Amino acid sequence: MKKSFKIILMAAILPLSLTAQSRNDAGLQGNAGATSGFFDAYNPINYPAGATGWWHFLDVRHSNGNNNLAMQFAGSFYDQQLFFRKTIDNPSTAWSKVLLEIDGKVGIGTTDTKGYKLAVAGNVIAESIKVQLSTAWPDYVFAKSYKLPALAETEKFINENGHLPGIPMASEVKSNGIDLGEMNAKLLQKIEELTLHLIRQQKEIDQLKKGK
Repeated sequence: MKKSFKIILMAAILPLSLTAQSRNDAGLQGNAGATSGFFDAYNPINYPAGATGWWHFLDVRHSNGNNNLAMQFAGSFYDQQLFFRKTIDNPSTAWSKVLLEIDGKVGIGTTDTKGYKLAVAGNVIAESIKVQLSTAWPDYVFAKSYKLPALAETEKFINENGHLPGIPMASEVKSNGIDLGEMNAKLLQKIEELTLHLIRQQKEIDQLKKGK
């Protein structure tokens, strides 16, 4: 199945590659050459802002030569940025930038990935996100050897620092953000510690009731 798919894909792309040509408008201006194909240009017209030097361009549109919906991809020999847009009879339609770096980092809406593999400038929606932790899940709180912090110690720390032990302060989160996997593990640790305190407290209450 994969081999058949590759053959079909090559068959679909080959006719376009045979029509590759050098032109600065590359079918972007009105009906002038409104055709699908591969193009390259030097200092192209209506390419992404700041486009200089050689650019390579893929234009996919209806074959009737009219100004119909077009999907267009553009990239330069001189950097790792990839641009995409769809347009209908509007050469000035804005391009969306996807940054692709040589080391495999991807930026959507931003050129600064801050060293991460994927950076998105804006909101992201998903039905499910899975985080694979490389650190221990805090079930160790329930181990016999775990030293449960006394509530008095926790109170003292809060009074002196203004946040829970092991949890970053607000200024750190504002500057550095949070690691979802790490933060969920820390929050679970606090929940487990609180659960143990509640169990201990309930036992003391039960003992007091028996002593009445």
